[in-house]
Amino acid sequence: MVEKYGVTIFTDALDDGEVRTQVESYVRFAVDIDNLADDDFFQDYSELYDCIVPGDLNPNWTASQLVDLLKRHSREVIDVVERQLIKHNRSMVKVTLPSSCLLRLVATGRHMQNKRSDYVTLK
Repeated sequence: MVEKYGVTIFTDALDDGEVRTQVESYVRFAVDIDNLADDDFFQDYSELYDCIVPGDLNPNWTASQLVDLLKRHSREVIDVVERQLIKHNRSMVKVTLPSSCLLRLVATGRHMQNKRSDYVTLK
């Protein structure tokens, strides 16, 4: 994959911008999904209703399958990040990875900061 994208997101520096925003958002979404109670999916992500076609003979089953799919995806993303943290634990302890690589962003919790809130101020 490095050949295609030119960067290893786990250990290479991610400059502020589109790539870093996408990487952080991807992991943040997985964590958000993992923390979400099954009953809250359609409330928090109302666009899921669009996945249930009119006339579905069993919309509850379809909804359950959508939630299961998202939960599985979330767990897989988190598992990959955890494996990378384990793989690079010595570099994490020695702080030899760039501060803007995904592993350091995750270790410090910075991946959970939604930068869009920096641009919005409510009075």
